[in-house]
Amino acid sequence: FAINKYDINLKMSNNQAELDHMLSDIAPVLSDSLATLTSLGIYRLASADGPLKFNTPLSRNRANSALKWLLAHIENGDKVKKIARIGSRPEGWQPVLDAMVAAGDADSTMVKNILTRYANFNDDVQEREIRRLSCWERIRTNYLQRDRKVEYRYTYTLKSFTSDEE
Repeated sequence: FAINKYDINLKMSNNQAELDHMLSDIAPVLSDSLATLTSLGIYRLASADGPLKFNTPLSRNRANSALKWLLAHIENGDKVKKIARIGSRPEGWQPVLDAMVAAGDADSTMVKNILTRYANFNDDVQEREIRRLSCWERIRTNYLQRDRKVEYRYTYTLKSFTSDEE
């Protein structure tokens, strides 16, 4: 997704391949007469960068865009729509800290201290403090997620024609 947008651009990055992969995972379950799709959840992490009140609905809209795309490209879309759920959850600053630690960045200690000190606050409070660091521009450039993806999870059951003993 483009920054602050929730419309899917199939030419951006590898969006077409990612969406086709989601479709190829779910389509066989839907076409199998012995399988029943029991749940489908599409979620987007709300970026830690920017206000949580803005990022949360943006993330839900992104998850909804992915669901709409899927429903338009599968058989039995109405049936799937009834069990599908979308959602959003804060990404938090932990992935940024993890990337800094993995890179051996000496400033990761300052970020860790902020996350510890403000652990009971939301991402906005932590972000305010992190942005005050002299290394903020480097953190933003090198460690913030550039990909804006959604994740999907699904479950299904298979009918069996054998007993437990068999």
